Amino acid sequence: MSVVESMEDFVTDFHTSLRENILNVVPVDSTSRSSVEDVFNSFHNPFSDFNTDTKWRKYFSEKWGVVEPTEIHLGVRYDTRKNKISGMYEQIPVNDTFIYIPLLKTLEFIFRNNEVCNLIQEKRQSDTYRDLCDGQYYKNHPLEPIFGTIAQFTGDNLGLNGILGYVESFSAKHYCRLCLTDKVLAQEVFSEDDPRVILRSRNLNEKHYKYLADNPNENSCYGIKRNSVLNTLTYFNVSENFVLDIMHDILEGVAQYEVKLLFEYMSCNLISCDSIPQRLYAFNYGYLDKNNRPTKVNLQQAGNSIGLNASQTLCLIRNIPLIFGDVVPEGDKHWHLMLLLLWIVNIIFSPCISEGMTIFLKHLIVEHHRLFKELYPSRNLIPKHHLMIHYPECIRQIGPLIHVWTMRYEAKHRFFKKNQQKKIKNLTKSLAKKHQLAIAYHWEHCTIKGIESGPVSKELLSDLFCPIFFLSSSTLISQVN
Repeated sequence: MSVVESMEDFVTDFHTSLRENILNVVPVDSTSRSSVEDVFNSFHNPFSDFNTDTKWRKYFSEKWGVVEPTEIHLGVRYDTRKNKISGMYEQIPVNDTFIYIPLLKTLEFIFRNNEVCNLIQEKRQSDTYRDLCDGQYYKNHPLEPIFGTIAQFTGDNLGLNGILGYVESFSAKHYCRLCLTDKVLAQEVFSEDDPRVILRSRNLNEKHYKYLADNPNENSCYGIKRNSVLNTLTYFNVSENFVLDIMHDILEGVAQYEVKLLFEYMSCNLISCDSIPQRLYAFNYGYLDKNNRPTKVNLQQAGNSIGLNASQTLCLIRNIPLIFGDVVPEGDKHWHLMLLLLWIVNIIFSPCISEGMTIFLKHLIVEHHRLFKELYPSRNLIPKHHLMIHYPECIRQIGPLIHVWTMRYEAKHRFFKKNQQKKIKNLTKSLAKKHQLAIAYHWEHCTIKGIESGPVSKELLSDLFCPIFFLSSSTLISQVN
């Protein structure tokens, strides 16, 4: 608001000065003086329309069609608070509310964007998975594309297990929400093709729900704690929720676990322990990754983590071959295990995956898990290792898993964190209003296509100003390849 107020004062001062200067050169008895005065009197300062929160919110709401949040009242509860005057504790009535963003109005607003409408209607390649619409779940769904329904629930593993009615502990015997493989068998089963893998289904879940109803003293049955309320929906069942969170599975789970094991092996056999962090911190990660470079790798802390966040782990694992490749002897199995994980990462984090790549991914995961057990027989595959065996089929069902990972939700949290203000009567409502304005601006100006280019023309290298530079560059690239 300070910028708006400053601009308002500047324009007002400029208008006043200009008016006085012009009227000073126009004679008082001139017939045109009144016309000049009318022009200046009719001037409206454009910044006056934005000098209060109410004014600029109203303007942008009318311009962009902002979807306003709705406050839902749940009832009244009583809080115990200390009276500042009497010093006594009192029961104070407090309205219980939450802020709801209307879903249907949000969808209507999004589909005002022509590019979104074009994406929905464009033809799809049958052997390529780009989003949910390319998967078998979407193609086999009874509703047509013009109708809407709940398709999938996304979230981290613990949150999804809770909302879908499964056990909320990954130390449980049956922790997987996609199959009945127990934690002992998970150390031997590395593919859904294994006959010992029994996938969950509607009928199988119903049997487990019935068992729990008939045996109320039982806490769970094959990893199921309760019948989820979501099963009451006509076109959704928890057994058909194929979302897996590759951010927590890989970047905050498997990758950090295996990087830690690799560094332990390297410090004992290839390079000194001090050389590992020295190489990590001295490496030039480039302009795009400089903000995601690993700042502090902790190899001494307990557990499987090395103290990095998801973005730092992804940056590290993609650059490990460049950082340490020169000290690893050819044919090293520990190094090969890391390369297998890197190949897996490159596929599952891709926004477009072919049918053939899903098959290749299945074999990569099998080879990776077998090699892990060979190299570390005393170590267990963690539950997140097991979830990886379901990746190929989940991609075939709902498309690339990068579209449903929780990284985007973590990024969304930053908006609310940086916009928090103290001494606001209704913080959630204020944040929701700011968020909706930001979303309206985004959909008004965003482009789905990303980078666009105009007409191009062909040029011969011999006609360029410095053909020697391009020749040497192409020669270098061919030598590297």
